[in-house]
Amino acid sequence: MKTAIVVYSETGHTLSVAERLMQAYKAKQEDATLFRIESNIHRTMVFHSPTLEGFDHVVIATPVQGFMPAAPMGLFLEQIGTLKGKTVDILLTQAAPWAFFGGTNSLKKIALLIVAKAGLPSKTAIVHWMSKKREQQTNQAIVDLAM
Repeated sequence: MKTAIVVYSETGHTLSVAERLMQAYKAKQEDATLFRIESNIHRTMVFHSPTLEGFDHVVIATPVQGFMPAAPMGLFLEQIGTLKGKTVDILLTQAAPWAFFGGTNSLKKIALLIVAKAGLPSKTAIVHWMSKKREQQTNQAIVDLAM
């Protein structure tokens, strides 16, 4: 299986979890590639949007911002071609220690965008950055998504 990990991260928190996830894939000797989504300062345009052709599996990694997925990740998902036949996992990082502060809503929003592109939403994980259990949640997210 060939996996694309598509990451949007402003502070580096989401990126750090995605990099650990990639290491887990590599440790299993699976083919995984990490792509960073970049945007303009106003988060209204996406630059360096990767093509997902040739990948069987995709992981979308983004922070929750304002009770929603980060705007650039939403733009990326709206602009990409089809996800037909691809399973897509969702990895969120969130400052608040509770999923109901936007995490649950963000999962639903991203899942709808995946379905709209004919993708198959699969596994999900949320890491609450302000939680005392952040490291435990990170480790669990990696196990849930990569194992």
